[in-house]
Amino acid sequence: MKKASLIIRGTILLSVVFLSLGMSAEYSESAWNWPEVFTVMTHGPTGETYTLTATWSPLLGNMTGTKVRQMPEWSDALRFNNLRTGKIDTTTQSASAIAHQTEATHTYATREGGPFQSRILWISNITGFAPMVSGSSSIKTIHDLKPGVKFAYGASYGATAVESANAVAAWAGLQPKDIVMVPFANIVMTGMAVTTGKADVTYMLVTAGYTFKYEKARGGVRYLELNAKKDPEGAKRWLAVKPVGSFGIPSQHKTPPSAKGISMNITPGYYVVDKSMDPELAYHVVKWLNENYGAYKGKHKSSPEISLSSFRKNVDTIYFPLHEGVIKYLKELGQWTSKDDQRQAYNVGLVTRYEKAYKTAIAEADKKGIEVKPDNKAWIALWNSYKKDIPRFHEMDVIP
Repeated sequence: MKKASLIIRGTILLSVVFLSLGMSAEYSESAWNWPEVFTVMTHGPTGETYTLTATWSPLLGNMTGTKVRQMPEWSDALRFNNLRTGKIDTTTQSASAIAHQTEATHTYATREGGPFQSRILWISNITGFAPMVSGSSSIKTIHDLKPGVKFAYGASYGATAVESANAVAAWAGLQPKDIVMVPFANIVMTGMAVTTGKADVTYMLVTAGYTFKYEKARGGVRYLELNAKKDPEGAKRWLAVKPVGSFGIPSQHKTPPSAKGISMNITPGYYVVDKSMDPELAYHVVKWLNENYGAYKGKHKSSPEISLSSFRKNVDTIYFPLHEGVIKYLKELGQWTSKDDQRQAYNVGLVTRYEKAYKTAIAEADKKGIEVKPDNKAWIALWNSYKKDIPRFHEMDVIP
């Protein structure tokens, strides 16, 4: 009896210690054996997901004992490659990048690139993108874009940047050949190119913190509205090129003064993992993110976007499969339905179709002596012939 009493008092004492340190007893080593290291690779080092992740990752480490290693990398393709090869546990990717990687478009059409069984772990942010021009530019609306316009794009974003430029052109009624693509290292540099006159327009991540500094440039900047209600035909042409995302006005606290009230392309981003991640690790990561949300929700302007309620809304139209550990947690919360099962099955099937088709296409390319690289027209034609009957990824209100 005396021994039991000591154990009870010891347990109470440990709980008090955890609470006094702002820690959760549930996430002690005795509750679940967290890995020694948990590695997150994000856009950065000045990207939104980098600064947002930096608000919760140290807390996760302190509260669980795992060493959280956060690494910045601008290139979408390199972040995917690090995930595929097991060098990291999770990476942040935009909805567009996930679709491009799985469809193996543009720079992803390599032997090492292309589709693999990745999964969504949690939402990472909700972004707003719009074409940006100098405040002194004669370009007032997207329809003022004319052939020969110089378009600055971040080369590190590869396929996503090219698609975005083509989508802007399509809304304006132009063809890809009508715009002059001017490459820069990353999206921050493209904004500077517009403010210094090196380019006429760029496709800017309006909801990123660095956009506020463009307001201070001589003449400031202007954002060209993407309003699907006012211009449904333009939006239709856009979606034929860039099917992931919707149109609307983002959270006003995230936009600079010149973008207030402007309708733009709204695109979610996600923490992505490999299917092979231990289901228990995935389960405990999202459980921790949700149950400790109050500890970091006020530390970043985008924190509301990674809440459970925000993630759950995205699951209603999500176009890519969730990790099984995440599904386990949502079921535990009563936040998973039979309709979600249908959507998950469809999304898994679609990824699998792309993966199988890509492997078969590479095998045929090898047999025919066709080099597998993005600038080889013969390879791209072969791959396109394999995927032409596979649906593209897009957010879905209705499951096909």
